[in-house]
Amino acid sequence: MTATTKMPKSYFYSIIIACAVIIFCECLQVLVRVRDPINFEIWGNGISFETYMIIQLSYFFERISVPIMLGLYTYLAFIKLRIGKLFVVVWGLMLLGAIITTGLEFDFTNILYYLKMIAYVINIISIMKLWQVIELDKDKIEEDYPWS
Repeated sequence: MTATTKMPKSYFYSIIIACAVIIFCECLQVLVRVRDPINFEIWGNGISFETYMIIQLSYFFERISVPIMLGLYTYLAFIKLRIGKLFVVVWGLMLLGAIITTGLEFDFTNILYYLKMIAYVINIISIMKLWQVIELDKDKIEEDYPWS
């Protein structure tokens, strides 16, 4: 029997809210980077403003891809699908990679950096706790139906 379970509502909301915080912080950071001409003058040695904007937008989409995919898949898992251990392993690794790349920014003077890190930690904790939920649900099913 496969160990799958329905996602609890509390975990769903914690993951979705943390993803929304990450996306909001990234939006504000790219807005600050793009609107300030001093950032372009410091960063853009010999490149055009259009190239600078393309680089910033591609960086932005790269940074929000994991939270958007996690949020969408979590929504689908909550509404229609069931979650299993593969869900926990895959999203745990993706979130670990995202938190490492975010941590390597070393932007300690920005409050949004800390908010993103806290939101990533909340997501990782929520995803890892889902492993326990799956195990408890599996044990409950095995107690109810010992022949399966």
